[in-house]
Amino acid sequence: MALAFCGLAAASLPAAAADGLVIPQPMPGGFNFPTPGYVIGQWVDANDQTAITSHGWEIWQAMTQPAGQNNLPVWDTWVSEAQIFGQTSKTGTKAAAETDALGAVQGQLERGVALPQLRPLRIPRQFSHTPHGRNALAATASQGSVIVETERFNDATAIFVSTPQVTPYGTFKVNNGSSLQAYAAAFPANTSTAARAVRDFPETGMETKPVFGYVKASTPTAVPYWQGTGAVNTDNDPAQGYYVQNWNDCVIVDPSNTATSGMTKLSAAPTPGSFFQDPQLSCSSYYTAPIGMFYAFAMTAAQAQGFANANVAAGDMALLVAMHVSTKEQDPWTWQTFYWQGTSEFETSEGPGSMTGQPAALAAPWNAYAMCTAYSQQVNGQMLVCYNPYLETNPGIPSGITSNCMTCHGMAAVYPAGSQSQTPSYPANYDQPVAFDDPTLFGNAMKTDFSWSMADQVFD
Repeated sequence: MALAFCGLAAASLPAAAADGLVIPQPMPGGFNFPTPGYVIGQWVDANDQTAITSHGWEIWQAMTQPAGQNNLPVWDTWVSEAQIFGQTSKTGTKAAAETDALGAVQGQLERGVALPQLRPLRIPRQFSHTPHGRNALAATASQGSVIVETERFNDATAIFVSTPQVTPYGTFKVNNGSSLQAYAAAFPANTSTAARAVRDFPETGMETKPVFGYVKASTPTAVPYWQGTGAVNTDNDPAQGYYVQNWNDCVIVDPSNTATSGMTKLSAAPTPGSFFQDPQLSCSSYYTAPIGMFYAFAMTAAQAQGFANANVAAGDMALLVAMHVSTKEQDPWTWQTFYWQGTSEFETSEGPGSMTGQPAALAAPWNAYAMCTAYSQQVNGQMLVCYNPYLETNPGIPSGITSNCMTCHGMAAVYPAGSQSQTPSYPANYDQPVAFDDPTLFGNAMKTDFSWSMADQVFD
């Protein structure tokens, strides 16, 4: 079947990632951010999922507003992990020049001046937290990945992370692996598990994890498309479980079409040679969509190398397929995760989220993403399931398809040097809530206020 792409209302794509300086923008007003923690607590206590869903969409609508710079949304003006943690911080071996540069970023953020726009891309680090995950990555190392991620932090989080914490036991940098381990070791032996923690992030703090697939620069390209666990062929590659390599469905994205609508489902297999499909994928059912239904940008050579995939090159498009978004509006943070579904006509009913409740004013391409929320670990005494198909279906995530964002991130912590080989890992299962003051879970670890980005600075 020959491919045909149609749609309406073309939109311009963001400029390439290496196009200079941007001024990080705050969340715009008018979207109820931040909402007081006690209000969110009332929603949780009353199981008001309507209010929670509405707030999740408000956060998404606010952070995707135009920033007025290079066709960027607000969130893509924020600083990257490399700018506040540094490239080598997890080993604790940052050079003096890099440490100075991190300090300069803090000062620039406080003064509101322009910073280099960085979008470093890499295979998601969360995939390698467990031995099983590391083995699965090693098995496909020669092929690389079809999915990568970066991390973006708003000013409140970036300044907080870049500012040393003064404690009764000393002053510690929380953007440095060795300093975090020293911080963890400084607590007196009789300190309770609950009290072994870094200072809380500010209530306006936000962390995001944008997740990207790729589309060839001038060739329609198949991109994994989530249609639920029932549309996964685990027999294709048992080692990959429910991950993208085994998904039955793909959407063939046309990089030349910037229309913001026009997704279709093909009734027959597309003509061989009319599109590109990464050899790792096993699609048997296809949709088509214009690239204008995604957030996308042209990659530099360094960004393309983040896939470690010989099929990805400079000039190819990084395509936003998913994003984790967390805010510190309540003590255990709010958690919402987004993944591309295109239109409500084709979105799966198997979840974990949906497009239901989107504001009428939510603009394209942001209205093509579904959302699930986790503002608590349980709802009505039952564990709440909220995961991102492009991340937590990976074999490196134990019980990923039953996972909960809050429960997982509640395990983020750092051990003193020498007491453990790595940070606490993910929950083995999600049968019950994690007690964040449980010494049998955390031992002498120092919790990092639900931030794996911080804890991972000492993870190897």
